[in-house]
Amino acid sequence: MIKTFLCRLLLLVNLLGVSSIGRASDRLESSLIKVYSYVQRPDFDSPWTTKQSEKLVHMGIVVSDHRILVSAYAARSAKHFEGEKIGDSKRYGLKLKMVDPVANLAILEFSETEPEGLSEIDFGEDLELGANCTIYQGTEGESLVARTLRLREVQLQAGVLTSYSLPQYVFEIRKPGYGWFEPLIRNGKLVGAAISQSGSSVFALPVSLIKRFVKESESDHYRSFPELGISFSSLLSPALRKYGKASEYEEGVWIQDIKKTSAFAKVLKRGDILLSLDGTPVSARGSYEHPLWGRIPIVAMMSEIYSGDSVELKILRGGEEKTIVENIGPYSPELERIPSIIDEPPRYTIFGGLLIQELTEGLLQSWGTSWRKRAPLPYLFEDAFHSWPQQGGESKVLVLQRVLPLDFNKGYHSMEDSFVTAVNGIPVTNLTDMAKALDRPEKGKESFARFQLEPGHEEIILTYKGIAKIHNQLRQRYGIPKSAVFWEAGASGK
Repeated sequence: MIKTFLCRLLLLVNLLGVSSIGRASDRLESSLIKVYSYVQRPDFDSPWTTKQSEKLVHMGIVVSDHRILVSAYAARSAKHFEGEKIGDSKRYGLKLKMVDPVANLAILEFSETEPEGLSEIDFGEDLELGANCTIYQGTEGESLVARTLRLREVQLQAGVLTSYSLPQYVFEIRKPGYGWFEPLIRNGKLVGAAISQSGSSVFALPVSLIKRFVKESESDHYRSFPELGISFSSLLSPALRKYGKASEYEEGVWIQDIKKTSAFAKVLKRGDILLSLDGTPVSARGSYEHPLWGRIPIVAMMSEIYSGDSVELKILRGGEEKTIVENIGPYSPELERIPSIIDEPPRYTIFGGLLIQELTEGLLQSWGTSWRKRAPLPYLFEDAFHSWPQQGGESKVLVLQRVLPLDFNKGYHSMEDSFVTAVNGIPVTNLTDMAKALDRPEKGKESFARFQLEPGHEEIILTYKGIAKIHNQLRQRYGIPKSAVFWEAGASGK
């Protein structure tokens, strides 16, 4: 009898829960649309062209003034947008208003008309660890599909389009196909949006980051995320603490390096010990206690700071405490030594069939979702250990990405995926350097261009004689348009 009663009670609770989710789904449909983006991504093997257009389907969230919030991933390389209200087959033209690849968020607006009955979504607050919420997925020609999730942890993760790290929710979900900006709802309000899925883990932006972006997008002076530009290691070793004269301190991390683009580049030194950031103590592991998310890395505080803000660092140098205050600048992905940009057209130059371009995150990711396993090891090594900018962001990594076969360059095809470090005996760190070096043949060897490669200390020797004719042959054989970037004598001085 009791068992039967409990079973009926459990069934009633489940039915009430399903009914509640169903009603919430009905209300939510007026605040969501499907966004169709038609994208053309760059072709890194043939950077003078693009790949075939493809259609991507993402969720869009209606915010203030009936603008549509989407992930920046949905807007990347898109040539055209259309919006479709949930449960309706009619599509409406959309146009890009603004995008922030660091935040991985973008705003779209309706080009002319818009669907009837749209309503702005209500924003909630960030979730605490262990909290439940509902994720809604829109399927083709159907209503929203709801699934209940529980917040497992919060991680500091690099974004989809840049290497800038922001706090991300981590949920576990067995079913694949999430990460297309599905909304996370709690008590009828938006608390986050899914941006990627890896295995059974779904990663989502907390609503605080979304609210920040939406508010700033309404301003005439958008304030982006700032760059701290400091790398550090733990200070758990008693010997290291003694060496740094920090034995009396329980907190602090060892500063390993400072970016040349950091606001603190001229005032910090390697070996300084960071004790606190804006008054928040830094543990010996480099973390701090977040009120909702527990212990997370101290750099997660950057999500609460804006470029242009004044930031205070308390450090220990030679046993003496110092306080440093600087106005912090914006993070600029294009200034990285390996720029953390994905879909911008590659920068390249062709000389005698040598296709040389800058190493970027986009080139790395051209190896597909498993690029960390499939990309050439030298690329991965540079990305992992030497990605910080030098020379004010002008220093890049030049890659011999491809050798377009001709008798002219016979014998050099096996040298693809090497780094070009010098041309005609002149060190080169970007395409401008390389063009100037090609304009300056070595004395006594004016007829030859010499490319030095790493790793392996290999060299490529090609002749300048008849190079214009060779470039015309390449255009004809490989269908390369006149707009493609071939080296021309003296062009570096134009």
